[in-house]
Amino acid sequence: MSQTATKIADSASRKGAKRQAKKDQIADSAFRALRQLGYANTALRDIAEHSDLSLGMLHYYFEDKTELIIYCVRKYKDEFVRDIQTALRGANDANEMAMAFADSLANAVADNWQAHRMWYDIQNQSMFDTSFKPAVSEIEGNMIGLVSAAAQYLNPNIEIRIAYAALDGLFRHFTQQSADGNPPAHADMKAAFAGLISRFSA
Repeated sequence: MSQTATKIADSASRKGAKRQAKKDQIADSAFRALRQLGYANTALRDIAEHSDLSLGMLHYYFEDKTELIIYCVRKYKDEFVRDIQTALRGANDANEMAMAFADSLANAVADNWQAHRMWYDIQNQSMFDTSFKPAVSEIEGNMIGLVSAAAQYLNPNIEIRIAYAALDGLFRHFTQQSADGNPPAHADMKAAFAGLISRFSA
């Protein structure tokens, strides 16, 4: 590659990285508003007003509300999966892994139940709006993979989808309680998750 071509490639790479960083920054700001507003009856204009972003800026980076929501939820859920993976890697045995998993799930609800409520919102929407289905399938697949990875240390013989469905059901229950204004105590959530995980560890 010539020196000129290298400079052009480097410049394009820097511009691409800068645009991606700006897109992530806008998504983070918009998602703070979305977590409160929800999907239904919310337009890009409402998101702009609640996130101190211009409508033109949102339209420049995202084609419509659906694209913005998918981007935000996928970004947040990827971080959620990575955080739990990091916690699990620090475990030295099956018991530590089970407790790390339970603690991470309890932390996720306690700290960010609004973000997870948004996930359940678009998960429901995907049953009616096919534009959400690819992202929902991808995100759910990543979370099932997380349970599968943990199962290799806890009990390789468990039915992964049943274990995932059980954990997700409990996670959703605690998210609903938080949304209803009755957030459960962290210790209670951790104990409940740990108890459920222990059933699959035997």
